[in-house]
Amino acid sequence: MLLLIFKKLKINQIFALLYLFYPVIFWQSRTLYAGILVLTGFLAAFYFYLSNKEKHWVLSGVFLGLAMLARYDAALGIGAILLALLIKNRKKLLFVLAGFLPVLFAIVLFNTFAYGSPVGTGYGHSGTGLLYSTIFGADVVSIIFYITMLLLLYPLMFASPYLLRKFNFKLEFALFSIAYLFFAARYNPFHFNISLFTLPLRMRYGLPLAGMLIIPYGLFLQKILEKYKSKEKLLLAGYWLFIVLLFAGIMFASHIHAKFLNERRAVFEQIYANTPENALIIGSSDDCMYFLNGMFPKRRYLNIDLEQGLAGNPQNLSIEQFIDDKTYVLELRYGNRSGRESARQHVIEKEREKIKEFIEKNKDRLQLVFETDKPHYLRIYKFSLEMKND
Repeated sequence: MLLLIFKKLKINQIFALLYLFYPVIFWQSRTLYAGILVLTGFLAAFYFYLSNKEKHWVLSGVFLGLAMLARYDAALGIGAILLALLIKNRKKLLFVLAGFLPVLFAIVLFNTFAYGSPVGTGYGHSGTGLLYSTIFGADVVSIIFYITMLLLLYPLMFASPYLLRKFNFKLEFALFSIAYLFFAARYNPFHFNISLFTLPLRMRYGLPLAGMLIIPYGLFLQKILEKYKSKEKLLLAGYWLFIVLLFAGIMFASHIHAKFLNERRAVFEQIYANTPENALIIGSSDDCMYFLNGMFPKRRYLNIDLEQGLAGNPQNLSIEQFIDDKTYVLELRYGNRSGRESARQHVIEKEREKIKEFIEKNKDRLQLVFETDKPHYLRIYKFSLEMKND
């Protein structure tokens, strides 16, 4: 999709390689996170947004809706684009809305059916509450951190839309940037425990912004080549050297990530070797990746925090209502997660504390069936419907 955009804007397609090697994009391409899918939706929407045809504007709206279908927080970026259209081109806004609103309506219907509210989410919070939290929960230091990273990882990329003399989408990119800077700063705030290996993870909420900025950045680099035509070969040589260095860095990062995945694979095998088919596993939301129906052997997963696991738990159910003779409790901790200050980490820590409390409360009904500290701290308990005899 980026290649099609570059072709339309007459940008040298060699600059599309920057997309492949941007750290957070490369990292998420090796995971099941939805960030790449959201970015693809935005890129497709922008491709049709560039057109002068009204039917293409409708398609742009459809792809904006699909981006939101992948992750509801894409609504922040969509809102930024719609606001820009409201300011500069209301006719185009109507056609974009014609494509977007049917998808939005389908999302609202699903949310109402699945979560009990048009703006409900699977995390037990309303979309409006998350919007409020994003606007008023982001701190200035974290916003500056993300701006700095977007300026330095690819030199001047964050500023590229505004360094171009003729670029008709400065307002869209300005509002889109503001939306995702606040979102990233709120849900993954800056702290000093950071390294080259944790940086991609730190920037995962800013992935759609980073990916979209490659469009004006490619145009910016194209203009530099045109301005310094006599030094084009030297500039391209420098670019290819940069790509080679990026490739080397990516290969090294792949090795590190492979080690990370091998550790998770070891935990996966430990869990499945010590629980029977169709077992009910009670754990934290950080453990749900081990229980993907249709991909892994049959296990039932239940979050210890039912408000998180059951979209707010509107029926006020209790853990005890789910327990049967195949219930196991998972106590799993990753030492490399210590020191993080993200909102997500606080949720996980809260859930793990609930796991400890549940184990202590039900110690007379729990039997330890497996324990290890390698590669991570893992304890698996089997829940008995009968009390232990003293």
